[in-house]
Amino acid sequence: MDNDRMIREYETLTSDLLKWIEVTIDQLGDRNFANSLVGVQQQLTQFNNYRTVEKPPKFDEKGNLEVLLFTLQSKMRANNQKPYTPKEGKLISDINKAWERLEKAEHERELALREELIRQEKLEQLAARFNRKASMRETWLSENQRLVSQDNFGFDLPAVEAAAKKHEAIETDIFAYEERVLAVVAVAQELDAESYHDIERINLRKENVLRLWEYLLELLRARRLRLEASLQLQQGFQVRFFLNSTYKYPYAPPMLTFYCFIYSCRRCSTFWIQWKRLRCVFCLMITENT
Repeated sequence: MDNDRMIREYETLTSDLLKWIEVTIDQLGDRNFANSLVGVQQQLTQFNNYRTVEKPPKFDEKGNLEVLLFTLQSKMRANNQKPYTPKEGKLISDINKAWERLEKAEHERELALREELIRQEKLEQLAARFNRKASMRETWLSENQRLVSQDNFGFDLPAVEAAAKKHEAIETDIFAYEERVLAVVAVAQELDAESYHDIERINLRKENVLRLWEYLLELLRARRLRLEASLQLQQGFQVRFFLNSTYKYPYAPPMLTFYCFIYSCRRCSTFWIQWKRLRCVFCLMITENT
């Protein structure tokens, strides 16, 4: 009876251990890792807990089964009985093979977890770099929006001409900055391609940077138009001042010189002062009073 009890105990413990091994192998083979650094760190902690807490008792069970089977077979031999032989699949050799597969799955799980951990760390570093770049771009774009919104062109022709040169320099700097804006977009696209867990926030900030960039270009174009209009106006004033200073009585009536008109050519946009309607001296097109 004692031998029967030991046989039942061996078979029950063997079935339970083999079942645990197979379930654990399936769990260790799962590669659906958490899509965040914190999540993967938690999974690595769970894996270490398996190795230090869950696995050691099972290893002891494996050793106890070997002792139990050896004791049972020795006892039966001593009683001149045919030694008990476990069924196929429940031999000690079967348990050892299953344990070897468990060890292999465990090793592969550890490698995969550490590889994913490194990937998530790189993604967090990349996201931090994106945030730094995006902050700098947003600050720079906002400051330059305020700059190009100011129409401090001056009140005479030399001042406006100087403002025009300064505006060209501003345009050069802004157009050169496009590469840095595109660099932010490239980092966001890389994070998107790697399925970064906070990609929605990244894309929203990327779109904000692009909106600021487009708005700055609109402000820049509008400022150039206002500057060109101011330059033309100051050039007209300069011509009027020249004529009023040159054509004095008796060559032209004083009141007439004061009320002279500014003419512009529709074809070449040339401005000049004259008393009556005539052809453009530059392209011979009939002019119109402005």
